Amino acid sequence: RDLLYRHSPPAALESRPRLAQLVSTVLGLQADVIGLQEVDPADFVQTWVPRLAERGYRGVFKQRTGGQLDGVALFWREARLEHECGEAVEFEALHTCAATAEEAQLLRPNANPSPSPSPDPSPSPDPSPSPAPDPNQAELLRKPQVALVVRLREARRGSGGSSEGG
Repeated sequence: RDLLYRHSPPAALESRPRLAQLVSTVLGLQADVIGLQEVDPADFVQTWVPRLAERGYRGVFKQRTGGQLDGVALFWREARLEHECGEAVEFEALHTCAATAEEAQLLRPNANPSPSPSPDPSPSPDPSPSPAPDPNQAELLRKPQVALVVRLREARRGSGGSSEGG
């Protein structure tokens, strides 16, 4: 730590003041949806949830796998959005489903979708082949990463949000 941040003032590296500043900065954005990574579970419960709840947010958290101590959090403004459903995704578990690099490619969020059929029914030459899948894709799924997939919908007027969430 000292080596990585040797040019930073020691006071700037103290976790409590940094967390307070981060919460203030995030709240200042006035976003309807807030996504956070590298969140300490205790900070989620003791700081993020109560501070954001004061401003009308509700949220969920998922700790990383592989013995990691942090996780991801997602908050939404209840006056604007209601939680319909959600799922935590563990990429290590997906690895068991992706036996090949090609299958791993399909699980990537930026995977290219299949080309849509051309409206012209006449035969056309074969399109250029897709780039070869990266052989390291399956390896990426072995890492202790997680994601939250949450479906939110516009809040109904006067509902005050739903009772879902954490």
